[in-house]
Amino acid sequence: MIIDIEPIIIKANNFERTCIEMREIDALYEIRFANGGEFSTQWDKKSFDEFLPKKTISEMLTSWEETIKRRYDEAVNAIETGIHPTWERDEREYHPITKVWTGKMIGVPYKLDKNQIQGWKRIAENLEKKLGKLIFVKIVVDNLVVSN
Repeated sequence: MIIDIEPIIIKANNFERTCIEMREIDALYEIRFANGGEFSTQWDKKSFDEFLPKKTISEMLTSWEETIKRRYDEAVNAIETGIHPTWERDEREYHPITKVWTGKMIGVPYKLDKNQIQGWKRIAENLEKKLGKLIFVKIVVDNLVVSN
């Protein structure tokens, strides 16, 4: 990815320090939730540059944030309507007057049972914790700012 925003510099913990020193690199890069918690794996600079090389950090952060929000909205909608957001079951289409099968199949929204609705509630609760901003982090061995 193309680094188009300044990362937040943080000091490495013991494990991260060991990774940085063993790999003989300057820093690790990571995407985190602004309210705490890791969103992505930790990359070295080379791996980070090779991951979606034509996309910028700000584009990817926005895309990931929107994906989390969209998935949360889908889960809430499934809970409220009792209908799966993407599943359909096929039914035969019948002519409205003659009641003869037309030879076509139509997609009918899939209704959720109470256990499936509970599952969607767990999904929504999990995604709700992830809603909000993602931040770009640079993990360094000490507090000195290391160049990109």
